[in-house]
Amino acid sequence: MAVEFARIDDRLLHGQVVTTWIKTLHIEQCIVVNAAIADDTLQQKLLEMAAPDGMRVVFFSPEKFAQVAAENPINRRTMLLFNDPRDVLRIIELGYTLGDLNIGGMKNNGKKRQITRAVAVDDDDAAVLRAIADAGVSVSIQMVPSDSAVSLEKAL
Repeated sequence: MAVEFARIDDRLLHGQVVTTWIKTLHIEQCIVVNAAIADDTLQQKLLEMAAPDGMRVVFFSPEKFAQVAAENPINRRTMLLFNDPRDVLRIIELGYTLGDLNIGGMKNNGKKRQITRAVAVDDDDAAVLRAIADAGVSVSIQMVPSDSAVSLEKAL
């Protein structure tokens, strides 16, 4: 699979992603991996409207993504988008190999601790992110390409 970039961002496909990451990395296709969104056609339409003209946006549950990725190599420059680290860990558990993971935004719901200006985690989030890193994935926090990346371990 031609995955150029994998990102956790609870806002998923929005202005910052479109105007910076997609342009900088010349992304042609965005795959949103989340079971609830894969079943929600209204949410899908809203996310498709946020995408640049001509960019393909597809939606999979973690299980379906792992199956499709194993059976169908793709040739488009692709971004994987997640709104929850549990979905990332799930595709890894299902056998998908991910080299790098960017964390761009995880909101503070009032019960989490802020580890960077845009990322807040609770103990469960931190444990899931550490499990992703323990699986060999290089995890960093970086809102936009012009920001310096911060390693997960340093932030935690």
